[in-house]
Amino acid sequence: IPFIKDEKKIDKLNIYGTYINKTLRFKTTDKDFEFILNGNQELKIKLNNIDLIYESSEMNEESKKESKNPFKSILIQGRNSNIYFTQEKKILAKSYNIRIFGDEIVINTYYGKSSLFYKKDKNKNITVKAINLSDEFINAFFNKNIIKGGLININASGNGSFLKGKSVVKNSLIKNMAIINNLIILVNSSPALINPLLAIPSVLELITQDGFDVNGYKIVEGNIDFIFNLEKNILDLTRVQTKGNSVDFDGFLELDFNKNKIKGDIYVIFMKSYSFLVKHIPLVNYLLLGENKRVDTEVNISGSIEDPKIETNLTHNSLTAPLNIIKRVITLPLKAIESLIPDDKK
Repeated sequence: IPFIKDEKKIDKLNIYGTYINKTLRFKTTDKDFEFILNGNQELKIKLNNIDLIYESSEMNEESKKESKNPFKSILIQGRNSNIYFTQEKKILAKSYNIRIFGDEIVINTYYGKSSLFYKKDKNKNITVKAINLSDEFINAFFNKNIIKGGLININASGNGSFLKGKSVVKNSLIKNMAIINNLIILVNSSPALINPLLAIPSVLELITQDGFDVNGYKIVEGNIDFIFNLEKNILDLTRVQTKGNSVDFDGFLELDFNKNKIKGDIYVIFMKSYSFLVKHIPLVNYLLLGENKRVDTEVNISGSIEDPKIETNLTHNSLTAPLNIIKRVITLPLKAIESLIPDDKK
């Protein structure tokens, strides 16, 4: 019986009902479950305060291939009913509709302000739209306390092999990820190595910014482009751009869940408040920040997903910093002349 109640799998149902004119109707004595089968063609199930196991983890791949839908259509309606994909991972739902017509599946779920739409047509084309996913929704699906506050939107499409899409994150605190916190502490304690002139501003910024939190990384706004290989279980984050009060990230990552591996290159942009002020001062911004008018470092990430290896170019930056400063001092007069030339070349 693919149902769960009070977090326990149901192994017995007390039912009563009728069979009239080729229509079988029955419900449980507590009326939380109702089953209607019309002429062996159309099946309708209503659930109330009972969770649904969408696909049993006990089924092996061979059993799944042999299992065929014997009904023309299936409609499952849930109220105060969650959808379990595994024993740990679930979709929270106050209400949902699951419609199956042959090989086509359409799922609509609602939980507070969060809504999820999933469709797979007979050609295995897939569409996914998730709107205003809350921290409670995300944490329940991954069975991990990884995010706090904010909202996440996802728009993706593909087929049975892959999904390609975009995710937008707003005002969310990413929690329990030591790699991010260690990275933020590392880059904020390194400006003295990169450029001695940045030492005092970096200390002041680290202790006054409200974006740094030992419990997580606050994303004010984030945009993530991704490709999810469903067959190989590889999530390729082709572009990760986040803006936070403490640091910004810009780069790419690849996560291989089967091999538990991660790899990627990320630019970490830090000392943002200082850069914002200095970059508006002509000539001085070039002397202190360089061409890009920002303080950043490139980070290479590799190894296991839980405990990845982090390599930065901070050592290289520290060795080249004096030369870069001298170079910018020498080219400063040229920059002064360029600043007087109008943007309109004519």
